[in-house]
Amino acid sequence: MLSTRLVRKGNHILLVLIAEKLKEEFTDVAFIADGLGCDLNLMNNKGRNDLAEHSTIVKLSVPNPSVALNLWAQFPASENPQALNTILLADLANQAIGRNQGFRFAGKPCVVLIDPMYARRLVHSDLLRYVPTPWSFHNPPQQTLTLHGPMTAMERRLSELLTNARNFGMSAKGGMPIGFNLPEKQRTMYIDWLNRNNVVYKHLL
Repeated sequence: MLSTRLVRKGNHILLVLIAEKLKEEFTDVAFIADGLGCDLNLMNNKGRNDLAEHSTIVKLSVPNPSVALNLWAQFPASENPQALNTILLADLANQAIGRNQGFRFAGKPCVVLIDPMYARRLVHSDLLRYVPTPWSFHNPPQQTLTLHGPMTAMERRLSELLTNARNFGMSAKGGMPIGFNLPEKQRTMYIDWLNRNNVVYKHLL
């Protein structure tokens, strides 16, 4: 599990660029995310068996307040919105992680990217059905990476891209060629990100 602010709306389009870059370098990568127009999201991934042979990356951001309010209506005694959000995130995480872990485990990792507001809370909530390492989930437990265990090549590359995400997104030789060739909705989101960050790019279109 990796804690990153990139899951937030202002910069989350960069995760699409990163995922596409990883797909170029590692053909088995699948990206599961809401709010980005991805083929796989936190709803349509449920129950799927075809991701067992993929290394998965899951984006978890703070739930929409309207969703939390619906849950609050079911648990009126609760006065802690963060606790309700943690329940929601745990359910989404368990569903997404289960696409290639648990009884579907075929040696592939699942990396969960989560908002820093909830990373520690979720890990210590006892709501997750899977064993987290500092960067991903691996099952069965005896194959779980230790704190000092080696990362896979994909995990190392993902960590590198996350660390340099903004520079990658602004790079004419990095993220730009990917961003300009995304499907229309994602391409529009990327161009909006470039504009908001005052990046000169129109000469490259």
